[in-house]
Amino acid sequence: MNTYVVTAHKASIVEHTQVGNFFSPLKRNLLVGRTTRIDVYAFTREGLVHTLEIPIYGRIAVMKLCRPPGDDQDQLLVLTERYKFFVLKWNANTNRCETLAGGDVKDKIGRMDNHNIIGIADPQLRCFGLYLYERLLKIIPTDYSREAYNIRIGDNVHEIVFLYGCATPTIACLHGRDSGYLRALEIHQDVNPVEASQEVWQIEIKASFGTRIVAVPEPLCGVLVIGEDTITYVANPPRGEPLSVRIPSSLSKQTVGRVDQDGSRYLLGDDTGALRLLVLEKHENKVSGLKIEELGTTSISSAISYLDNGFVFIGSRFGDSQLIELLKEMDPESKMNLRVMATYPNIGPIKDFILVEDEKQSRKVVVTCSGLSLRVIRNGTSVVEQASVQIAGITGMFSLKRKAKDPFYSYLIQSFTTETRILEMTSATEMQEAVIAGLNHSAPTLFAANTVGDTIVQVTGDGIILLSSETMTATSEWKPPNTCRITVASGNVEQLLVATSDGSLISFEIDPASKSIVEKGHVQLENEVSCLDCTPLGDESRAKWAAVGTWKDVNVQLVSLPELKTVLVENLGGNLIARSLLFTTLDEKTFMLLVADGDGYVVSYLLNPNGRADDILSEKRRINVGTQPATLVPFRNQNRMFVFAACDRPTVLYTAFRSHKLLCSNINLREVTHVCMFDSEAFPECLAIATESSLIIGGVDDVQGFHVRTIPFDEQPRRITRVPKARLFAVLFEKQDGLRERKESGSPKTEMDGVVLLNNDFQVLHRFNFQENETGCSLLATTFGNNDEDAQEHVVVATAYNTEGSANSETGRILVFTIAEARLLLVSETEMKGFVFCVEQFMGGVVAGVSGRVILLKWEDGENNTKKLVPRSSRHGQILVLALDCVDKWILSVSLEKSVTLANRNRPVLEASNERIYVKTLSTRAI
Repeated sequence: MNTYVVTAHKASIVEHTQVGNFFSPLKRNLLVGRTTRIDVYAFTREGLVHTLEIPIYGRIAVMKLCRPPGDDQDQLLVLTERYKFFVLKWNANTNRCETLAGGDVKDKIGRMDNHNIIGIADPQLRCFGLYLYERLLKIIPTDYSREAYNIRIGDNVHEIVFLYGCATPTIACLHGRDSGYLRALEIHQDVNPVEASQEVWQIEIKASFGTRIVAVPEPLCGVLVIGEDTITYVANPPRGEPLSVRIPSSLSKQTVGRVDQDGSRYLLGDDTGALRLLVLEKHENKVSGLKIEELGTTSISSAISYLDNGFVFIGSRFGDSQLIELLKEMDPESKMNLRVMATYPNIGPIKDFILVEDEKQSRKVVVTCSGLSLRVIRNGTSVVEQASVQIAGITGMFSLKRKAKDPFYSYLIQSFTTETRILEMTSATEMQEAVIAGLNHSAPTLFAANTVGDTIVQVTGDGIILLSSETMTATSEWKPPNTCRITVASGNVEQLLVATSDGSLISFEIDPASKSIVEKGHVQLENEVSCLDCTPLGDESRAKWAAVGTWKDVNVQLVSLPELKTVLVENLGGNLIARSLLFTTLDEKTFMLLVADGDGYVVSYLLNPNGRADDILSEKRRINVGTQPATLVPFRNQNRMFVFAACDRPTVLYTAFRSHKLLCSNINLREVTHVCMFDSEAFPECLAIATESSLIIGGVDDVQGFHVRTIPFDEQPRRITRVPKARLFAVLFEKQDGLRERKESGSPKTEMDGVVLLNNDFQVLHRFNFQENETGCSLLATTFGNNDEDAQEHVVVATAYNTEGSANSETGRILVFTIAEARLLLVSETEMKGFVFCVEQFMGGVVAGVSGRVILLKWEDGENNTKKLVPRSSRHGQILVLALDCVDKWILSVSLEKSVTLANRNRPVLEASNERIYVKTLSTRAI
């Protein structure tokens, strides 16, 4: 079996950011590294504008902008996790990135330090430094004709930087585990690699896992050592006792972004989301003191870049990235010295996810545990509601302008079963019901539009009325014979086509000089017309053909205008009758005829306006958009044409870029009866959308994108499951020490991990807290093999105790809950000797991964008419079971030692009958 894998959503976490002159000396850019690509943004008055995407074949480990002496344009150094190295420069003449140097920097010997890959560049760009292997630093001369070489720098390296203001390339290395030291090494490039490094100075300093060092630019020079609770400045060379300042709270991670070119101010972000400003007080180009100022709270930062004029980009891998503005005065509402200007969604890092049915839209959505939030992700199109009113029974809608040359629509015509109503834009922000004396309000409107000669046409069952836009009085009328009524109508700015109940098809043209309706063609059809369309193609104002569908024929006729001569009869196939027709131009060169039938399908044809009769329609395709007949309406959004299929599952139709393939995108509404464009001053590029009970005016979001809804919390969701019959979610939460409380958070403040019950709107219904030092590891919704409709649902939770001073948990629990009155009730508790990392439903019970064992537990009767989980069999032989999955009698387990084990269990004896072990070289975390 072959598997086709494609990326549905590009990586959105931000791990690297750089600011510099990448495109040209006159334009500063923000470069954002997102796992396997680099996005380049330009600074504009409207904010950050995406200008370029650079795909990278590999995961980015290092990304740095650097500038050669005498050059006014930056180069980009990139290193991937598989040790591929290259230097890029933008060529303004060819508008392409050029590779100045590159290659594989992997060595045949050496112990890789995969958790601490470091890439640095000398400030004068005399060489690059790559820390890839323990104790070794690879030096790459920027004279690319020379070979790279390794120098020894010592054990337990935390971080390395190149120092400023040195005649010879000099690095500062932070070493240590329990206690540390900082030392400087000169790198001599013209000597034997064994003798290339020479120690300049060394100083003892406290170092821990999260300690950072930052090189301070000229004229101050030196090194900042940013630890968990202290920031220390060390001059180069050291002079007397280093200067220090305490950080307000003790933390394990700091992100640093330089503000000024001289390095006198730095932005500090920590793992609680706090943003601070570090100021280096100076006297005669020497640092005299350090000061820290609190600015506010942002997303937990993984990279900080100061842009210009007080604007800062906060890149995050734990939440949404942000563009913020630093304020001189505290904002009275937020009580912070910053303001969020823009947010860039990030759905990573994803701890767990489930695929569920969205009951409001009857479509599948993905719910993820992402950072400090739950994310609801769906593929489709969002209608952003601007206004709505409760109006039931709308059968058709049309938008009109006061005058044909007006830029915006002013009237919204609403057709009902027995009448027509009008809403008018009376001001830039208000709409109210209006009466136009010249229109027929006592009958449903079949068609209405602005036409040539500054006129308005209305078609009802009683006849056609042509009005002057200036006086709003009738200038011309046409009525069908007394024995019949108009049943269907279509038109454009110059032409009009109507069908009557006796099977007649009549074409008209609007005479702009006399402002009158002129009959141009009349034919008698065998059957009554079901639908019509005479939309012009491209930029034309007149239609060459009209499409006609009838109630008894399973075909569509193309007739010429205005003569109404049959050009082509296209058989739809089967017993399907056309219910809506549309000529459309979805891009400059793609003309299509769309046919909506009675079973929820849309049939598309490529249309050749200049072809012969047998070559006009080609490439027939069918797309299912619902279960009921759809009404096809064209609309424009972001300078592109789309088609709205209004039905029980509303859908937007469009063509792929540079392709004739018709694609569809679902709308976030349950059912739409009719729709029309309503581009008004108050609602630019919006649609008027009628549902069974309401009228909505809203804009259409990105048609081809993913749409993400964020539900923020003050703690990290770790696992999620759906309880289907109760229509609820169960989520395991893990508390985050030191995290600042967010106002918009939906989680209650607590000091314990726990399992939370959420409704469909992700509101907290109930929380069960675990014991002290207990963490939830896995959860499961099950009926324990009972498939009856009224079977009681249970939520099974696997936990482990985090024992201080121990790397592994020695005990854990499996808890079983029922749900009653939207609350979790504990009905069973089983203590386990080991870390219960995963649990899955299996043969009327559950199977659990407990440390290195796979244990099968049965749901059996207990004392006092209770039930409990009882261990019945187990299998040993793995180091730590990370994941499980079960199908029928088979159990598949993943272990920490990079193995996948397949075991078969016999139902009566619950013992292993055979097993096979597949050893892989890559670590597996889910299966």
